[in-house]
Amino acid sequence: MLLCACDEGKGSDPTASASEEAKAEETKTSETKTSETKTGETKTGETKTGETKTDAVQAKLDAASEQIRKATGFTKDDYSDKKACETATPRMVSGLFGVPEGELKQMRMMGCIYSWKNADRSEMFEARFGSIRVHETEDAAKTWFGNATKGMSAEEVAEVMGKAKAKMKEDGNLDTKPKEQAAEHIGGALTDLAGKEGFQYDELSGPGDEAALGRSDGIIWIRKGNMTFNVSAYKGVPQPPPTITVGADPKKMIAMATEAQKKFIAETLEQRKADATKLANAILETM
Repeated sequence: MLLCACDEGKGSDPTASASEEAKAEETKTSETKTSETKTGETKTGETKTGETKTDAVQAKLDAASEQIRKATGFTKDDYSDKKACETATPRMVSGLFGVPEGELKQMRMMGCIYSWKNADRSEMFEARFGSIRVHETEDAAKTWFGNATKGMSAEEVAEVMGKAKAKMKEDGNLDTKPKEQAAEHIGGALTDLAGKEGFQYDELSGPGDEAALGRSDGIIWIRKGNMTFNVSAYKGVPQPPPTITVGADPKKMIAMATEAQKKFIAETLEQRKADATKLANAILETM
């Protein structure tokens, strides 16, 4: 399956002649630099295969910037979110996982998100379908997918988040204190979630042409032709509520909550893998 991206005579005066020649030389130099810049540009991780580590960091940087922007309300792609929810409809999700359609909660942010809990809260369901990214060519999609699913150490994750924040500040997106605090909070949360192990991925035989499972979050990243997207899903027992100690240090409480979440994801990873695969296959059938 291959889709097209929808997004871009001299005078006799010796002094004048020398001046024009100098200008022409400057123009040639400028054109050369512009050409070099275009050749070296990184477009969402779509770079030459040889630039492995730099490409991986850039792909994560782009993803982190997008996540911070959308989660803090800097930008909102209504069309992408709408399209995601039109593809992964409540009826589809309800039929796949046996959840009452009328009880599903839907949220359109960075794609389409669903959540549900039964009456006594002994069972829960959550799912997310990220907006589809359409690349210019299949090779470009392969490169982007490889970079996005390349494992990163904790140090590299911290570096990426720092660069993402700096880039957003440079672009003028962090123009108020609340926005800067929100970006700082999200960046810190992602860094904490990565933990000492960083972000690691397991290669899968499907769905799609290429797929990889994120071990820290249970998200499956997928490439089909010249398209890439990600999905996550889980139906089962909810995470045990955290132990709250009155007067405890808030930072320690957040760290404990993060560790508890990581532990719960690790314990339910196989179920998350099965549920996300089921959802991904259903989405691919609509394409």
